[in-house]
Amino acid sequence: PQQALMHTGQWLEKTPDNPVLLTAAARLSTSAKLWGKARSLLRESINVKPSAMAWQTLADLESHLGEQEAAKQSYAQGLKLLIDQRT
Repeated sequence: PQQALMHTGQWLEKTPDNPVLLTAAARLSTSAKLWGKARSLLRESINVKPSAMAWQTLADLESHLGEQEAAKQSYAQGLKLLIDQRT
């Protein structure tokens, strides 16, 4: 994961507002157990363009860290986003 994370970091320097790339980098950070970096990247991705995937990834991270209330809220935000997109 470290080498892939390095490459995504380089890509993010060129396109820092790419929400898909931010979420991918967050997932790689999670694999590398860089929890703070993963959370920061996910929040940035959500700020740029909210997606159900980013919300779910954030919720999974929060759940893993024992932050159950925050995880519930993030799961709910992702679900709300999906519902809003279908109506």
